[in-house]
Order: sequence, then structure tokens, then C-alpha cells
Amino acid sequence: MIEEDRQHLKWLHERLVNVHGENELYDYMHRFRKIIEKSTEDESDGYHTFKELYEHRYALFLALLKSNPDKGWFSLRHSDGEFAFGGDWFIAGLELPCIGQISYHPPITMLKLARDTGAPQLPVGKQWDGHSPQDVVSRLLSWVTTT
Repeated sequence: MIEEDRQHLKWLHERLVNVHGENELYDYMHRFRKIIEKSTEDESDGYHTFKELYEHRYALFLALLKSNPDKGWFSLRHSDGEFAFGGDWFIAGLELPCIGQISYHPPITMLKLARDTGAPQLPVGKQWDGHSPQDVVSRLLSWVTTT
């Protein structure tokens, strides 16, 4: 379950509790609570937990920023001026020549590391070009084979 789904369920659960109260007669509310509270960080494929994989992902992206600071950037705010997901995250991106933009949302706890990469911190993030997670992988692999 992705965090956005979890947040939607949390929102729905809070509304239902406001209307019906926390009541075992409304079994779906208890199911929602279990889903909301379940941590995926410790779920594993047998080799790595999701938490470990995300830590690797962020570390690798920051290393990519450090090795290409002239192509990278990061910001506390999206291009519309809003804090990235309420301020618990920031946006970081790379402009891959002749290929396009890629971006990630590392946790705010990694902001100092982003500053250490040498990539510029922008007042607001660059305009998102509409790339999907699949586009990011495709663009990265294209960049590897063309540079």
C-alpha cells in the first residue's frame, strides 16, 4: 500500500469515527485502522525490507546528484510554492540532457546530505514535466546507454 492510499484511508476513517464513533459494530473502521497502522517498512522480499530499499534508493540518488551537481537541484517546495507533502519531504531532481527530467521525494532528514552534494537548492522546485515512475527508470537507463 502506498502512502497516499494510507492517507486517504486515514482521512476516511477519521470521518467515519466522527459520524459513528469508534464502534465494533462498524467492523470496517477497525479494518481501516489496522491497514493505516500497519507498517510496510519491515515487510521484506526475503532479502531486503522496504525501509532498506528506500534508504538505498535515496542514497543512490544523492550520490547521482553529487556526481552531477550541474544537472541537479533540490527544494523544500514544489513548483507551485507548496511545501513537499507538508514539509516532511523535499523534492530533488536531475535534468538529463536530451532525455528529460527525473525527480524523487527524499525525507527531510536527508536535506543536509542533499546540501552536501553541491547541487543548488532552489526556492521552489522546477516545473514537473509529467514523468511517471516508469519514465524515471526508462530515462535513467537511456542516459546510461547514451553517455
